[in-house]
Amino acid sequence: MLGRSMVARIARFATTVGLVAAGAGLVVLLGNAASEAAANPGSSIVDGYWLGRLPWTPLGVVLVIGGSTIAAAAGSLAAVLGRRYFVLLPLLMTVFWWIIALEPYPVERGCNPCPAYVVDPVSVAYSSPEETLVVLVLPAAIVGVMALFRVRGHERSGGAPYSDR
Repeated sequence: MLGRSMVARIARFATTVGLVAAGAGLVVLLGNAASEAAANPGSSIVDGYWLGRLPWTPLGVVLVIGGSTIAAAAGSLAAVLGRRYFVLLPLLMTVFWWIIALEPYPVERGCNPCPAYVVDPVSVAYSSPEETLVVLVLPAAIVGVMALFRVRGHERSGGAPYSDR
């Protein structure tokens, strides 16, 4: 059976993997947007983002939302095991983003067997990048920082250093 410290260590590792994946996704998206902006004179990096070429844009978006979700979930577990409960608010923001992203939305039916409603978190993240950054990526980064870095007590005031044992 895994002990508390081993679970916390695994959760911190998963948090690191999630943050690296989210960072890699952001690099892929920014690199693709910069490439498109450079290839189309007179366009900005925002225009380059909206051009969204395959396979790079979906790959970047999947890395961002998957990595952020893993970082938020595993980081929350690691932080709670370390008795830091402030992570629950950013975790709730991540859950809220997923509730919105998993909401079925209607699509125009150009064909007969096409579904009337579809669930597509990748399209939600691509279509609303500002909301995804604020409600998913930023909370995951906050949780990641809180999970990976320990808070130390004030030695001058006589408080003992923080320990998660």
